[in-house]
Amino acid sequence: MSIVIEKAGLLDTVQDAGRHGWGHLGINCNGPMDPQSFALANALLGNELNTPVLEMHFPAPIIRFQQPALIALTGANFSAMLDGEPMLNNRAYQVAAGSVLRFGHKKQGERCYLAVRHGWQVPQLMGSAATNLKSGFGGWQGRALQTGDCLPFITHLPEGSLNKKMPWFVTDLLPANTTQLPVLKGPEWEWLQEDARYQLQRSRFEVSRKADRMGIHWLGNDLQLKEKHSLLSSPVAIGTTQLLPSGQLLTLMADHQTVGGYPRVLQLCKVALPILAQSSADMSFGFQFITHAEAMGLYEQQKHIRQIQLMVRSFLT
Repeated sequence: MSIVIEKAGLLDTVQDAGRHGWGHLGINCNGPMDPQSFALANALLGNELNTPVLEMHFPAPIIRFQQPALIALTGANFSAMLDGEPMLNNRAYQVAAGSVLRFGHKKQGERCYLAVRHGWQVPQLMGSAATNLKSGFGGWQGRALQTGDCLPFITHLPEGSLNKKMPWFVTDLLPANTTQLPVLKGPEWEWLQEDARYQLQRSRFEVSRKADRMGIHWLGNDLQLKEKHSLLSSPVAIGTTQLLPSGQLLTLMADHQTVGGYPRVLQLCKVALPILAQSSADMSFGFQFITHAEAMGLYEQQKHIRQIQLMVRSFLT
């Protein structure tokens, strides 16, 4: 059995944690734009944290469940309604067969994650179920979901689970200060003029409307190099922030290429990715420069997500 997409959204794709280890062949990772909301959606259902979920943009789809399910929504708030009743993010819900999930309007954020107990049943390729839109493989038939698609999931639920109340929910796990994105200096940081380095450490930059799963463009003061350099294409990662010939910045996101030829002046820390992934155009941020040791210390929220996962599993068994 499955869900039925009664009306497709703007961009609905199946994503797991990504297809890692294939960059030397030019195959990028893909995976969720907001890795924290992705992992939390699975934890709320006791799933393995790498279980495939549905990443949705607004307008979001209309979904009918053909069988009972346990589901969770995280990430952006798209005013979800289950059979006409409002749903909250960051908690588990019981869904009866025939129920319809709709989304009213976008309140906050850019990407919403829908997880189901045991995950969506899609084939893995190169160890991952993530959708690679550019190459047309992974996820559901290598593409975004379309009206009429039937996305299967495992029917088994713990005995009596639909008679239990779902008592668990969590509040937002984002850092308290979300106006400063923690970053490291990139490999070509020293190529920047002194004024450009000052601007990056003191100024705010605005998220432009040129933002998608490949990358997010920034608007701000023009930044210049000390002199023109010829850079061979070099490895890049999610969060790598390049200086474009225009003097503006580009931060690479989930569907980024594997190598790039523009100077890598910054590297966003992992905890900054959820903030940026959920940021709308015209929002502005400063960059908080930290050390590698400080960056490692910012990963503590992942432990909280695993604690949620273990608590849920004890409740459902």
